[in-house]
Amino acid sequence: FLPINEPNIDPSYVLDVGDQLTIQLIGAQSDIFEINIKRNGTINVPEVGDINIAGLSLEDATNLLKKSISEALIGSQAYISLTEIRDVSVLVVGNINNPGMYTLSGASSPLALIYAAGGIDENGSYRNILHKRNNQLVQKIDLYDLLIKGNNSFASRLRSGDSLIISPKNSEIRITGGISNPGIYEIGENGNIKDIIDYLGISKNLLSEVLTINRYTNGAFSSIQITLDELSSFAFMDGDAVAFYSINPKFEGVKSVTLSGSVNVPGVYKISDNMR
Repeated sequence: FLPINEPNIDPSYVLDVGDQLTIQLIGAQSDIFEINIKRNGTINVPEVGDINIAGLSLEDATNLLKKSISEALIGSQAYISLTEIRDVSVLVVGNINNPGMYTLSGASSPLALIYAAGGIDENGSYRNILHKRNNQLVQKIDLYDLLIKGNNSFASRLRSGDSLIISPKNSEIRITGGISNPGIYEIGENGNIKDIIDYLGISKNLLSEVLTINRYTNGAFSSIQITLDELSSFAFMDGDAVAFYSINPKFEGVKSVTLSGSVNVPGVYKISDNMR
């Protein structure tokens, strides 16, 4: 998760103080310059002057530099590359194993900071991570997108002075039974699981329309039965256990057939009228 200080990054990388660019001129004037971005956010290109590029993406800065150089040095063409990446100092606090200030590569994502700080502790949330800059919220991070869907894109990389706050975890429920991804899931503040249903791997044609929720309250266990259609709006409580059952022909009013032999998924299937 920790990137090294190499320039092979995408064009969306945001330039800042300490980054180094190499500018190669070809044409009427041939030369090569290695220039660092100064504290005022500019670089000084000989015979062109100061150009402010801090805060621009690498792609936008490249276009601006090429335009400025071609206008100032007629007949010369510029090629720009990022040759050194700055370091950033960032803070991580909250439910993290080793909170504190960390120095990372300027290409680092919030995930790299979490990894460097030893990971989220047992009381921390994987779904409510706040990334702040100048006391303003830059993005709210839900790691379920990464851990389940493999989506590792973030709205913003880290910049010096940024803070990452790992919030306490939300309520958790245990989900078991005939689904592809059983496990313990952290649910949202509203108490429903509408936002994680897609993660479970539910095949409705293989499941009963009825599922059971086991709940422990006031020193006693109770069972609640709901339908699949009610699942997304049901108000879950911390510690609930949800059991998905495969289709059972004993449920009243359900037409079913038993499929056996050389098929991938033998078993009892519910059927609708006129199904072939």
